[in-house]
Amino acid sequence: MEEKLKRLKQFNSKLKQPSQRKERKWRKLLSRNKAYKWCVQPSQSRTCRWCKKEIQPSAYMCSSCQQPQKKRHWFLAHPSVAVSTVSIIIALGSFVVAWKANNPPPASPKLDAQVIAYTDEGFSFLVYNYGEAPTILTAVDLSTYLERSTLHEGHAYFSLETPVPLPPSSNQTINIRYDSHQANWADWNFSDGEEPFSISNLNLSAGMSNDLKCEMKLWYSAPDTKRHRASFTSISNGNCTSAMEWMSQEFGPLKDNPLSDPVLRFRAHNGSPDT
Repeated sequence: MEEKLKRLKQFNSKLKQPSQRKERKWRKLLSRNKAYKWCVQPSQSRTCRWCKKEIQPSAYMCSSCQQPQKKRHWFLAHPSVAVSTVSIIIALGSFVVAWKANNPPPASPKLDAQVIAYTDEGFSFLVYNYGEAPTILTAVDLSTYLERSTLHEGHAYFSLETPVPLPPSSNQTINIRYDSHQANWADWNFSDGEEPFSISNLNLSAGMSNDLKCEMKLWYSAPDTKRHRASFTSISNGNCTSAMEWMSQEFGPLKDNPLSDPVLRFRAHNGSPDT
């Protein structure tokens, strides 16, 4: 009798191994749901991470050394360091917000313009400064584009003899003559194509389509900074025809032989103004 009790006690003290039926059931659950892969089988043995003694599979703390079995984040294991780090981050954020509130960005000028008219002698536009700092308008860059089967483009740079001061929230009308352009900074370009430039095509594009485009860039200086440029694009439908016609005769394809164009030849023969 004593021998039977001894063997029964030894049998109960050992961890029971899963039967084949339970093992098949467990493998079936693993194949169906990936979440079971993170579970611990109730019948599997497990040792403590610290003292290496056998513990229950579902135990969160060892009964011998009283140490947690799941890995914790370093900050969770050191709460005082975590609290100090969060406090420092909050203090730095408050300092940055206060510094930005007491040191706003410096005021700067902001320019925009509206073309008034293009004539045979020049063009005029209204420029206004809607920024918070004064500035001085020093130059204007005018570009014209005629895009048909061939793209023709002309660029002219005009330096103002007398720079125009523009206080904040002010506007001024600027008149520029074509003959005041800088010849070294004027050029004419065209893309590959079979259609040559002509005044008749220019007038036709300006009157019936939006193939003619003009762009004016304003050059101005700001306090304590280098030169800046403010630009806006004005899509024109005929109002800058005279500007592109002047460019074609001044430094464009009609410079050497303006009478090769039928319209210019007709005007020279009849002495009529531009149509």
